[in-house]
Amino acid sequence: MAVFHKGLSYLFLLVFLLVFLLACELQVETNAQTKAGKARFYPDLIVSEIQQIKVAQQGIEPLVTLVLKDARWQLLSPANLPANPALMNALMDSLQNATILEQKTAESDWYKHLGVDDISSAKARGTLLVLEAGEDSIELIIGDKSRNQQGQYWRAANSPNQAVMRVDQVLDLPREAIGWMDREIIDLPANGVASVSIESSDGSHYFLQRNSHEEDLSLGAGKSEGESDVKQLPHSVNQLVFGLTRLNFDAVESLANITHGPAEYTLTFGLFDGTAIKLSLFPDENGSWASLMAINDSQALNTVLVETMNQHLSSYHYHLSTQRTALYIQAIKSLAGEHDE
Repeated sequence: MAVFHKGLSYLFLLVFLLVFLLACELQVETNAQTKAGKARFYPDLIVSEIQQIKVAQQGIEPLVTLVLKDARWQLLSPANLPANPALMNALMDSLQNATILEQKTAESDWYKHLGVDDISSAKARGTLLVLEAGEDSIELIIGDKSRNQQGQYWRAANSPNQAVMRVDQVLDLPREAIGWMDREIIDLPANGVASVSIESSDGSHYFLQRNSHEEDLSLGAGKSEGESDVKQLPHSVNQLVFGLTRLNFDAVESLANITHGPAEYTLTFGLFDGTAIKLSLFPDENGSWASLMAINDSQALNTVLVETMNQHLSSYHYHLSTQRTALYIQAIKSLAGEHDE
């Protein structure tokens, strides 16, 4: 009986050793896979060398074309406007740092299930990025996010290895051209506004001014007879100093593609530096269309600034939100006595 128990003990020991060795082998294999999985998706890509990007989606090719100009990304098409800086920074960071978590499949029949199939189809879910870096052209399809695991599916479309990779980056790329644009038209601090001149299509005119950054606006030249310069104006009128602060658009059209009659309202914001911004407003049911133009005070110091601003401002009509439009119209109605504060 003692011999039997001793033999059984040896058997248990042997089984334990086999299990231990197998576990060690699996751990070595797992570590090897982990190291392999840390490989960069584009190990030879130098992001700083990318000079142009074409974006295509759902058969629209290109949706937008972007170029790097003076260290800033800018759209060439469909509009010549600055690109969304936060989006471009995130894109460049992901391209630089994307590492492979898992190799999926090289079978093209499975591409559509991962969102990395040919984007020429109107039903394609992915985004094709054509990256021009020097003489190299890299085609990358950004596909679906992984449902059960972290990461996103990427496929190098013009690489010899057509396998889909699950990478550790997740990019939410816009499905419309406007999402690639920097929507900020101008961001002028409130303390930069020295005067506001308002002209309405009904012939009424108001001129508001202040002598320092700390003062509120007051009715100046052109005020009605009997009104006092020191009359406190409604809050909505004084809000006009924020009229060019973080001025963003939600749609944009080239002047060549859109026509309007005379502006319903024209607001000219005079700045303390002597320049001015003229804003022509065309209200609609969803806000307003607006055109902008910088005006020089004939000082040579501001000539280059005004010309640079007008390269973008004077080429487009921008659509403004209902909230921004209300800021202007409520002030005008208050001045006309049509709105009680």
